Amino acid sequence: MAQRPQAGAIYRAGDLPHARRLAALSRPMLLVVDGAEDPAVIEFVFDFKTCYPIARILYLAEGTVPPDLEIHGQVDVLQLPLQEAAASAMLDALLDPRDLPERTAYRAVLAQVTLLDVLQIKVFAGASCTLSIIGGRGESGTLVMDRGSLCHAAARRKQGLEAFYDILFWPGGTIEEGPSPEPLPSTIQQDTPGLLLEAARRLDERRRAPAPLVHPGDQDTSPIRHEINGRTIHLGDAAEERLDDLPALPKFLVVDDNPMILRYADEVLARHWPDHAVITVQTAREAAACVQEFRPRLVLLDLMLPDGSGETVARQMKDDPALHHIPIIMISGRVEELRDLVRTCPNVVATLAKPFSPNQLVETVRAAEAFLAG
Repeated sequence: MAQRPQAGAIYRAGDLPHARRLAALSRPMLLVVDGAEDPAVIEFVFDFKTCYPIARILYLAEGTVPPDLEIHGQVDVLQLPLQEAAASAMLDALLDPRDLPERTAYRAVLAQVTLLDVLQIKVFAGASCTLSIIGGRGESGTLVMDRGSLCHAAARRKQGLEAFYDILFWPGGTIEEGPSPEPLPSTIQQDTPGLLLEAARRLDERRRAPAPLVHPGDQDTSPIRHEINGRTIHLGDAAEERLDDLPALPKFLVVDDNPMILRYADEVLARHWPDHAVITVQTAREAAACVQEFRPRLVLLDLMLPDGSGETVARQMKDDPALHHIPIIMISGRVEELRDLVRTCPNVVATLAKPFSPNQLVETVRAAEAFLAG
């Protein structure tokens, strides 16, 4: 069994499979990548940024930076050969939270980054922004920061401190940053550092308290993992109740060689579609077997796989009379490479560019559902 990386430690990976395993087991603050112009390395960078949006990436480049990374603007670059002073200054800057507001807006899954983590970073950074939160049961709320102070909270017809503490106790979910509204609302006047200390105290009390009785319809929708016939299957709460009737459950199949992406996608999908099963596999061979065995309602398929191409899987499904009706969302850091596939494979109904946010994933799946309904 793989050992879970410890907080504050530095880990070295000699190859991409090792790097994927380490990243999937930890919550890294910083990724340093040897900048070989290898498509698999660039794909890993996109996967990492999708799953850990507020982590920093330092790309060690010899010569020019790959144009894909320049277009996405996802990394900081340090030219080789390394100069110790420059490398030290760059690392210090990357790990300084005060540098975060100058970067692009981020998205995160709250199973990986807690709301208090995000708010503390924003306070230290003196940030002005809007944080849109979708809770694990579908609740929606908004927090507004003004120069590092929390000035407004709204959720479920509540405002101010009542809304803030409501949001604080939501189980899991997703968070996305946007610009501050104009004019700024002001429903919270309390000192923000003190408010966060009180929030941490209340969360600690909640963790220490005996587990409350759970009433029907009020369960946490975090995905539950099962190993069935050698397949990893995650179930939302409503689907869990029907595990014995797995063949009749609607299913999503997610195919990606990176365990970070699989965990990220199944958490988002299971929360937003709690009546579905989410099947995750890492190879083209497993994907081909799973579509035959489970007949999923929708397939999310990465273009680059270790034993072949997602394009090959998509075309094989198109040519199979029993599978050609299953819609596919192709995922890639280079969506321009998918244009011919989308044009010639009618079963590929959408593309999703890495890195992507939880909201982008949900919106793309919903668009594919409209294709199913039509």
